[in-house]
Amino acid sequence: MAQSQRYVVIAAGENVGYLTVDQTGSTVDIDYHVDNNGRGPKHKEHLVLDEGGLPQTWTIEGVSLFGARVDERFEQAGGVRRWRSQADSGERPATTPSLYVANDDSPWSLALYAHVLKAAPEQSLDVTPGGRLTLTTVRSQTFGPAALPVTIYRLTGLQLQPGYVMLDDADRLVAEFSGGSVTVREDLEATAPELMRMTEALEGERIQALQAQLAHEFDAPVRIRNVRIFQPETGTLSVLSSVTVFGERIAAIVPEPDGPTEAGDYEIDGEGGTLVPGLHDMHSHSTLQTGLFYLGAGVTSVRDMGNGNAFLLKLTRDIDQGLAPGPRIVRDGMLEGRSPYSVRTGLLADTLDEAIEDVRWYGQRGYRQIKIYNSLHPDWVAPVAQEAHRLGMGVTGHVPAFVTPDEAIEAGYGEIAHINQLMLGWLLQPGEDSRTTLRLTAMARAADLDLSSLPVRRTIALMQEHDVALDTTAVALEVLMLSRGGAGTVLDRLCGSHADRVPAIPTPVLRRYRQSRGRPGLQGGLPEAARYPEAAA
Repeated sequence: MAQSQRYVVIAAGENVGYLTVDQTGSTVDIDYHVDNNGRGPKHKEHLVLDEGGLPQTWTIEGVSLFGARVDERFEQAGGVRRWRSQADSGERPATTPSLYVANDDSPWSLALYAHVLKAAPEQSLDVTPGGRLTLTTVRSQTFGPAALPVTIYRLTGLQLQPGYVMLDDADRLVAEFSGGSVTVREDLEATAPELMRMTEALEGERIQALQAQLAHEFDAPVRIRNVRIFQPETGTLSVLSSVTVFGERIAAIVPEPDGPTEAGDYEIDGEGGTLVPGLHDMHSHSTLQTGLFYLGAGVTSVRDMGNGNAFLLKLTRDIDQGLAPGPRIVRDGMLEGRSPYSVRTGLLADTLDEAIEDVRWYGQRGYRQIKIYNSLHPDWVAPVAQEAHRLGMGVTGHVPAFVTPDEAIEAGYGEIAHINQLMLGWLLQPGEDSRTTLRLTAMARAADLDLSSLPVRRTIALMQEHDVALDTTAVALEVLMLSRGGAGTVLDRLCGSHADRVPAIPTPVLRRYRQSRGRPGLQGGLPEAARYPEAAA
C-alpha cells in the first residue's frame, strides 16, 4: 500500500524547506530541501528495507549544507556490507543485518533509527560504520488539534547533543525537533512554536539534572594549593603558591607552604600544576549543551554573537541563577534584513523603521552590541549604527551584501566579524552576492591576493583610523579551505585526531562527521590541489 507524507521545515518561525516521504511496501523515496541563510541540504534518498525495518540499500544524491556534492551508497547483500559517503567508504562481512547510519541524511532517518532501536535489547545498538545509538522513551501524549496519540523519544549517539523525534502509533514520523529548527507534518505546521518550546523544556530538564549532579557550590573561601602561576611580564612560572578564591574574586596569592586551612574553608590540591585564568570565547552561539563543553575546556566567559533571543535571555538567567551550567555570557543581538537568503536568527527587519526598533529592543535588554548580518539593506547600515551608538551599544557583524568593508567602517562599524568578511572587500567584483555561499568559496581567490595592494592598505588604514577590531575566526576558514572529503579536517591533521581521547562521545560517528567535505569546489580558476597544495599533504 502506498503512503505519502509531506513535512515542512521551520526555523525561527519561518518556513525554510520541506521533506516528502513516499513509501510503497519496503521501498521509501525521500525528497529533502532546505534554504536558510543562503545554504541548506538538498537531496533525494531511496531506501529498500528488510522485514525488521533495516535498510538493505540506501542511496542519497544531491548537495549538503554548503553545496558539496552528495553521492552516498549503502547496501548489505551476499554476506557483505558496503558503504560510500562524503566522509568514508568501507566493506565488512555481514553475518547479521546491521543498522546503517547515513552521513547526509534527512530528519526522517531519526524515525527509522527509532523504529529499529525499539526492538533492540535495552533499545541500544552498535551501528555501521561505527558507534552506538541508544533510544530513550521520554513520554507518550496526545498532540495537535486532533489529539493525535504520539510518543516522544530521545536519540543519543549521533552527535554530541541528543535528538528528539515524535512518532505516531505506527512509528511514522510526526516531528523531529533538534537544535534550532523543527521538521513537522505539513498539517501540523501551526504546532512548530509548541515543538520548539518542547525542545527547550526537554533539554532543559536533562541539563538541569546534570547541573544538580555535577555543580559544586562553595559558601566559604576555596584555597587552591600547590600550584604555579604564569607571569606574562617575564614569561615564567611562579614558585609553588596557594591561591584563595572567594565568590568571583581572587582574595589572596601567597607562596607555599601556606598555613592550615581554616575551619569551614575548602581546599583543592593542584598537584604542582599551573593555574590559569578562565578562557574567553569571543564568538559563540550558545546552546544548553555547549555550557558543559565550555566549562570542561576552561572557558568561563563567552560573547554570544547571535541566537534565538528568548532562548538566550532565559539561558543567561538560568546560568546566573545556577540552574544551568555554563560560562558568563555577553549578549550581541543579531539584526538581519529580509531577502531570499536571510538567516532566521535574532530579529529580521522588513523596513528601516523596523530595524531601528529592533536596535532599541536590544538596547532595552542590555545587549552589548548589534551584529549586522548579510541581508541588511546597504542604506540602513549607517542609521542602524547611529542608533546603536546613541544607545551606548557597539556595532559588529558581517559586511552586508553589496557593501564594502570600507563603507561599513565609515558607516559606524567598530568591529568586523570573520576574516572572510573583511577580505571579500578585496576579492569580490561589483555586483557579486555575498549572501550566498560565495562569501566562503570566493576565499580561494585570496591565493593571488597582493597584501601590499592599494585596496588592502586603504582598508587597514581605515581600521586604524577608526579603531576597528577584527574578530578573525580564522580557524573556521582554515578548516573550510583545507578540509578534504574522507581525510578529516585540517584540525585533525594539525592537532591529531582527539576524538578517541574524549570520553562518552560516539567517536566513530563524530569522526565521520568531521571527515565530511561539507562545501562545494572552491571558486577561482585553478584546481583546489594546485591552489592549496598543503591540503593534499
